[in-house]
Amino acid sequence: MDFVNGAFTRAEVEIDLASHAFTDQSRIRFVSDASNNRDDVYLDEILIEGFGPPPPPPVNHNPVATNDAATTVRDQPVTIAALANDADEDGDTLAVDSFTQPANGSVVLTGPGLLTYSPSPGFVGVDQFTYVVIDGAGGADTGTVTVQVSEPSVWTDLVFEDFENGFGQFADGGRDATLYSRGAHAHQGTSAANLQDGNGADSSIELANPLDLQSPGYSTLRVEFWFKTVGFESGDSFELQYFDGSSWQTIEAWIAGADFVDSSFVFASVEISAANYAFSAQSGIRLMSTANSKNDDVYLDEILISAK
Repeated sequence: MDFVNGAFTRAEVEIDLASHAFTDQSRIRFVSDASNNRDDVYLDEILIEGFGPPPPPPVNHNPVATNDAATTVRDQPVTIAALANDADEDGDTLAVDSFTQPANGSVVLTGPGLLTYSPSPGFVGVDQFTYVVIDGAGGADTGTVTVQVSEPSVWTDLVFEDFENGFGQFADGGRDATLYSRGAHAHQGTSAANLQDGNGADSSIELANPLDLQSPGYSTLRVEFWFKTVGFESGDSFELQYFDGSSWQTIEAWIAGADFVDSSFVFASVEISAANYAFSAQSGIRLMSTANSKNDDVYLDEILISAK
């Protein structure tokens, strides 16, 4: 006797692969074979479980190391966050396992994922080293770090003007040089110098005080600035001029359609060499519009003059 009629009974049956075929279409069915329709069986809390070998562990994916680049100057170390741009598909925590030593410097691990490169004394140029990133689950990859070592800057800043407090260290040349302060044509802040037309000195700004390039023995003068023109047609231009203590000389001209597109901010950088121009104790810099209409405007901002 397997059960008593009218009482709850728990049943458990195991079906094994040794005596039955297991397929991807296997099914379970309960069938009553009682003798008449007044015989009832009630089924509840049916649990079907499978037993067998555990599923294989998930496949680990190797991390992906992305090459890094860094810059520094002679005799100065630089720290590279080597893992910052590396990735792992499984979300594993990455770590630097090892690294090589470069040909022209040395590398040490200074923190989690942080590699500090120190160039050899006096070295200037490009150096490289590699590192191995691991994911803690057996995966690894190798990345390359390229370091550009340059000579330190020897430029001395002499003048900087952003026109936020008026013309500042510049002076307007006349009626066609005004201070713009409505924002849209200023590269930063709200103000810029505005030159119109092409009326010679009237359409210019120049340094209010002369530069002494002679006493310090400078060999190169550099002028950097942002500009934007509005209304310039093809062929309209403006100039950078240099005063050597006795006369003005045009150093460079920017021509619409050839050197820039109207209504766009453009960065300009010009170097003036003492080998080509006389450096005096009364040197000057002037920017002048040479356009042909009062509807032609050039806006100048963030003028930096430096020397070495």
